[in-house]
Amino acid sequence: MSTSRAASWTWGQRLEIAGYVLGIVGLAVLGLEQARQRDWLWALLAAATLVVLARALVGEVRRGSASGRAAEQRRRQGVESARAAMTPAHLSALAQEHHLDVGTSTGRIELIKVVRRADRRLTLVDAKTLVDGLER
Repeated sequence: MSTSRAASWTWGQRLEIAGYVLGIVGLAVLGLEQARQRDWLWALLAAATLVVLARALVGEVRRGSASGRAAEQRRRQGVESARAAMTPAHLSALAQEHHLDVGTSTGRIELIKVVRRADRRLTLVDAKTLVDGLER
């Protein structure tokens, strides 16, 4: 399960990006109006500031996507370590501890719930895969 880049950004990052976009649009309008009035000094200053804001926006988006990728990689590593910790012996011990019969569908469903409660990093699909592997 992967999250989109925009979904992984914090509200502060989203507001900062919105500020950059608003500034870029405002400076583009201001620069065009100054060029229309043939006030070249202010038009050039607006264009230079526009370039600086655009570079800052690109840098912010790159940082946000890089931190999102790093967070996704840390999450995946956490899930993998959680799956490795749930050995068949550990799953059997959990089933016995909670008096669950893995041979029945109700027992399997309850064991999936117990496994997810035991380690919150595991998704429903991961827990189901582990419990299904226990039967084989």
